Amino acid sequence: MDESKVLHVPAYVDIAEADKSQWVARVLLPAGSPLAGLFAFGPDFRAAREALAGVVWKAVVGGAEGLSAEGVEAVRILATTRKTFPVAALAAEGS
Repeated sequence: MDESKVLHVPAYVDIAEADKSQWVARVLLPAGSPLAGLFAFGPDFRAAREALAGVVWKAVVGGAEGLSAEGVEAVRILATTRKTFPVAALAAEGS
């Protein structure tokens, strides 16, 4: 995979509910960024991170200001760990 075609997104993933049944992943970008404020939930760390990748990809495809889906091959969520999600898989999950 061409690293220049990977969208890097810093994120914070944490427990959303005290009983650990819900986790939340939030984009960590400054206000004014087209991805600032995006978040997603999941039943565990990995699921929340993957859900956030899907939300980010939908924002990019939807024309988030200043971003273009053209030339993007993957979304990499940078949290405690980093995971790359190919856009082909994200697009398939969103349909």
